[in-house]
Amino acid sequence: KVETTVNEDADDTNSVNKSNAEDEDSSSSTKKSKYAPTSLLGTLLDAKDSGTDKTNDAKGVLNDAELRDEVKTFIVAGHETTSTWCYWCTFALCKHPDVQQKVYDDIMKHAPIPVQSEESTSHENDATIPLEALEKMQYLDAFMKEVLRLYPPAGLVIRNTTRDETFGNTLIPANTRIIIP
Repeated sequence: KVETTVNEDADDTNSVNKSNAEDEDSSSSTKKSKYAPTSLLGTLLDAKDSGTDKTNDAKGVLNDAELRDEVKTFIVAGHETTSTWCYWCTFALCKHPDVQQKVYDDIMKHAPIPVQSEESTSHENDATIPLEALEKMQYLDAFMKEVLRLYPPAGLVIRNTTRDETFGNTLIPANTRIIIP
């Protein structure tokens, strides 16, 4: 039932977005950030498959069901990998307080948060870090890339033991390759 509802909602949204995508003006004169978001749906709508068979559209574009399924896959995969990445970032920051301080200093250097006064509520002082400030946070960027290198969020984690370990009642000898899905 849930998948059927999601599919129907996605189909409705797809129809609306297809017509909106055709109406959009792509000639923007504003400077774009290197992290500027691009529309996944727009990219999929524009995608062409040169190796398509003749049973599909002659242009090789995705039909509505294929488009819906691709978007669902990206949403689920994106959520899972991002949440795993956040977990490993938190783990690394907790494990290395010196790095945590450097990340904090880098953030505060480029996007200081206003000091909260006694009269204001916490909601009034919520600050959004602008994209331009984020791009200047070189230490934060390096930290996040290092976390991705050490703990890739997609697929599986492969490690080799450096010494004999006991897991429960099982002995895992040194130089054993461990694969964690």
